[in-house]
Amino acid sequence: MTMYNKGLLRFRFYDPKAPTEAAAAAETLLKLYEKVKGPRHSYTVTNLNNLAAIYQSMGLYEKSVPIITRLVETHRSIDGPHHSRTATAIQNLGIVYRTLGRFEEASEQFQEVVKIRELIDGPDHPNTAATLASLAKNRQLQGRYSEAEDYFTRALTIYENSQYGPEHPFTATALNNLAGLYTFQRRYPEAESFLRRSLSINEKVHGPDHLQTGISQASLGNLCRVLGKNDEAENLLKRALKVYRTSYGPDHPQTALIMDSLAIMYVKVSRFEEAAGLLQDALKIKRATLGEDHPETASSIHNLADLFRKIEFYDEAEDYYKQALLITRTLHGDTHPSTTVAEINLASLYGY
Repeated sequence: MTMYNKGLLRFRFYDPKAPTEAAAAAETLLKLYEKVKGPRHSYTVTNLNNLAAIYQSMGLYEKSVPIITRLVETHRSIDGPHHSRTATAIQNLGIVYRTLGRFEEASEQFQEVVKIRELIDGPDHPNTAATLASLAKNRQLQGRYSEAEDYFTRALTIYENSQYGPEHPFTATALNNLAGLYTFQRRYPEAESFLRRSLSINEKVHGPDHLQTGISQASLGNLCRVLGKNDEAENLLKRALKVYRTSYGPDHPQTALIMDSLAIMYVKVSRFEEAAGLLQDALKIKRATLGEDHPETASSIHNLADLFRKIEFYDEAEDYYKQALLITRTLHGDTHPSTTVAEINLASLYGY
């Protein structure tokens, strides 16, 4: 086995040291395949997919954009515009755009994929449901909540009535997605019911240490925090953080999200030192992987501002609130709900 294949094999088995090694291997292999097999050969295409996945596992989403864009163009050329492989590549590009906060571009990709899936799979197929869920998440992030609920509900209905049924992990994911929207809208009874059902399905199917179980634990933990169920919230978020660190790695932006959630829990119960450490580490991860001008970076900055305000470090709080507002306004404009929240928090610090 060559050193390059060893690197890719280590990445596949989630060795914490593997992604950097695997990226170098994949980059070298890509040049080799392009030279020997050509840019449209299946080996080259497979390696492009591998390289994009490795970059994303490292949180290097910007680096994956030209790779996935090339995959989209390659599949359109080889397979045609209405092929499943073309749809998958476009879907992946949309997910990366959404992760980078490029929501309009993401919507364009997801809407195209919905049309392809409805054409080749049918309007009630699970593949269509998966793309509807992606579009719904994007609409939620854009503040278009009614559309998001419609798409999430349609996806859930498809999964429940498909061959997968009401107790399948795909259904659990759909429940989790809709519950997230309900939580944001403060429709807590509906959200809690869906989240407990989702967690029950994932624990039964996957066990306690699977990533899907961790996602359900995190979602229910966040809701329990909001509902004042502090002990249950801490337990669920700690379990989720352990799962995320194992699945994604300690320096991945998804792991940073759970660190933020647990830190907010600690602020609520006045465990400020533990909260500060987690929030600062999460912000460092997001800045390194997502960049300064990203919604999640702004969220971590805002969380630190809230902490400093809580402990009466008002100068630091003001600085962080201003940073968060600047990023949010740049990304979303003046009328987005997130911008309004950031403005209100800064104004309230001044006593308005």
